[in-house]
Amino acid sequence: LVDNKQLLIKVKIPLQVFTLSRVYTAFANFLYSFVAYVVFLVIFQIKPSWSMFSLIPIVILALLFSIGLSLFLSVVYVFFGDIKHLYGIVLTLWMYLSAIFYPVTSLSETMKGIVSANPMYAYISAARGCMMYGEVPSVELWIQMIAWAVIVFLFGHFFFQSKRNQIMQKV
Repeated sequence: LVDNKQLLIKVKIPLQVFTLSRVYTAFANFLYSFVAYVVFLVIFQIKPSWSMFSLIPIVILALLFSIGLSLFLSVVYVFFGDIKHLYGIVLTLWMYLSAIFYPVTSLSETMKGIVSANPMYAYISAARGCMMYGEVPSVELWIQMIAWAVIVFLFGHFFFQSKRNQIMQKV
């Protein structure tokens, strides 16, 4: 929103367009990467399993989660410009707490609890399970992913709507 200040002032466009455009651009990049993944499956003659179709709702839920978080952060950035600098640090820390590069089984019980409380871990472990191990996510994991997606999306949406007028005054 801050980066598009001049456009916001001159043209009447819904404010969400700027935030959603960034999220959908990242989603399009993910889809291009996924095409490359499918090419590697074909090259290495890995047969797809039915569990791989579980990735579609997992990605949709992760997208919904991302939209909500992006709407929230876009408002916070308008009022607190330092978020821009802290964002990279927090994102790096969050990535390491998501168990992308290491198995959770190698962690102590305390760290397992911390990683398990991370909302992104649910999406990552579900995607890893269905794509690498042929496992359909458990009902508990589905509930956790749906709850995080819906709660964060609704929070981000309503927070964005509640600060709409203040955003235009501050920008």
